[in-house]
Amino acid sequence: MKTQRSFFSRWERWVAIPFFCCALVLSFATLAHGELYDDCDGDGLPDECPCGGCGAPPVPGGGCGCGGAGPVLLFQDMDDVIYVEDDYDQDGPGDVRDNCPYDYNPDQMDSDGDGAGDACDNCLGLANQDQEDTDLDGLGNACDQDDDDDMIMDAQDVCPSVPDPPQYDNDGDGLGDACDPDDDNDGILDLADNCPLVPNPDQGDDDLDRYGDACDNDSDQDHVPDSADNCPYVPNPDQWDEDEDGIGDACDYDQDAAAPARAAAAADEGGGGMCAAVPGNQGGAAAFAFPLLLVFSWVLVLKSRVRRR
Repeated sequence: MKTQRSFFSRWERWVAIPFFCCALVLSFATLAHGELYDDCDGDGLPDECPCGGCGAPPVPGGGCGCGGAGPVLLFQDMDDVIYVEDDYDQDGPGDVRDNCPYDYNPDQMDSDGDGAGDACDNCLGLANQDQEDTDLDGLGNACDQDDDDDMIMDAQDVCPSVPDPPQYDNDGDGLGDACDPDDDNDGILDLADNCPLVPNPDQGDDDLDRYGDACDNDSDQDHVPDSADNCPYVPNPDQWDEDEDGIGDACDYDQDAAAPARAAAAADEGGGGMCAAVPGNQGGAAAFAFPLLLVFSWVLVLKSRVRRR
């Protein structure tokens, strides 16, 4: 007499066993503490970043670099992190103790005693512990005569640390508009002032257009009155107008007098003028549901096969 196999035995063979094997592999993978690391140089120590992933010198205390870079993470689990001090520049002193951790200087010479070795000091001979360099030109602010690199020497610059070639100083307080939080000196900071360039402590705004009554004739605050401004709502103090059509380049989408035809053509095509409609992603939900539907269908097929047998 032929025995009939149970549904569950067939179910286990076709579905449960493969799922169980996958779950078992994942479980063993999670038992390992820490992370796996590459060893590009074959020195037996894990690299800080994947092979070929070495980048710019790291900041002190971590990061990625070639030839060493801050502390190297050897082992990590739920409770402990063990670090080994590295020597990025391979000059002897470890990065934590090196006064130039990314520049080779085995003598550790520091002429001005500011904590930055001569090999990496951006103001050699002048103590500047912060090593601040606003314009990133390699010359520290302490010895740079033009900290913001705007071609105006700091002694004459109304904003020494903020590039501002125009040197506007609306309230004449010696602090340029580019770095003055209150350009009109009316006691109301520019971010909250409805007339940042015209003193108006009462902040009156009769037409409620968010421009104070005291300055409503210069909507874009570019020092050009609206009546004479070729871009009244876009700041353009230079008032450049390449095609001389009365509309400034800053707000003229047709600087060569050809844009109206293009805009009209786009409107005729249903593009809405200068901006065309972009179709959205119409298949996101369907793409997500398809794999689930496929798996569900496969399960139904298996169940039907078991029942027929």
